[in-house]
Amino acid sequence: MEHIKCVCNGLNDPHLTAKFQRLCGISKCKDVDESLKLKSTGTGDVDSAFSVDKENNNYVNNGQKVSDFSEACQQTTQRAVSQKTKTIPNGAENVKVFIRYPILHYILTLSSSLGNEAFYLVFYPYMVWNVDCVLIRKAALIWCLSMYVGQATKDFLQWPRPSAPPVIRLETEFLQESGMPSTHAMSATAIPFMLAYLSLQRYEISPWIVVPVAVIWCTLVCLSRLYQGVHSVLDVVCGVLLTVGIIFLAGPYLDDFRLVSTNTPIFTNRHLCDKCRPLYCSLSGNQGHNSAKGDAVQIVSVTSGFSLGTWLNYHYGFTTAKQVTDLYPVLASNY
Repeated sequence: MEHIKCVCNGLNDPHLTAKFQRLCGISKCKDVDESLKLKSTGTGDVDSAFSVDKENNNYVNNGQKVSDFSEACQQTTQRAVSQKTKTIPNGAENVKVFIRYPILHYILTLSSSLGNEAFYLVFYPYMVWNVDCVLIRKAALIWCLSMYVGQATKDFLQWPRPSAPPVIRLETEFLQESGMPSTHAMSATAIPFMLAYLSLQRYEISPWIVVPVAVIWCTLVCLSRLYQGVHSVLDVVCGVLLTVGIIFLAGPYLDDFRLVSTNTPIFTNRHLCDKCRPLYCSLSGNQGHNSAKGDAVQIVSVTSGFSLGTWLNYHYGFTTAKQVTDLYPVLASNY
């Protein structure tokens, strides 16, 4: 038990998150000021200052003052650094952050957006209208359960996010929420792996295609939460494990009931009211911008509306509950 406690404390250490950020090239500008002064030797970001001296093996030309040459190097360095800095609001102060690898920054920032509302607003309608309603219906159920459990666990545990410093917080939108577990990690586990599993059950598609896509999706989102400085490693790991448990426990059982049962409208509306009423009542008591309960209300509302819509489609004959005997081939659209 002590060993498990030590492991959890180590994974929850903010210095581990800060170490990952430094590995990815994130540091405060004041921490790199001294190193920038040392970069007047002709390496790194100041190569352009030596462009006229390449033929002379980077030696200073005869008659050129060393002070002038050093000043040119310093100006080039500062210009290169200014293109890789980002100002982050931190309370009443603004913190300048040096981003050493801009491409990695863009990739992980985009990956982090895969757990935001804007992505869901685009992803779910597109999948329903253009890909397969059955896949997204089942995936949305697991997503709803995972996110609701995650938001409820946050409010129950109320574990703080990694402290800053040593962590550099690149994302400040959800700082009033608790950190455990990472709902971004839960969403990034529920959606891609459920879609991969259901796709293999319905379509003639190689697992060597869908499984790596799901793994890459999940990995990038999880790493992006560490990169943004808003979660510890323990938050991310617990979010993934909690979602895996929900998938195995709830995945195979609830979808058929929601589609064919005549009690689905009653179940859906009662489920919506029972879950949302206490959340709405408790919203007024929150201090600051804590969107956890509001997000949970949105998640339950979206899934309840989706459930009611698919039930109406089924009972009005727009869709059928046909059992799949043969796998469907994957065909490209003709228009």
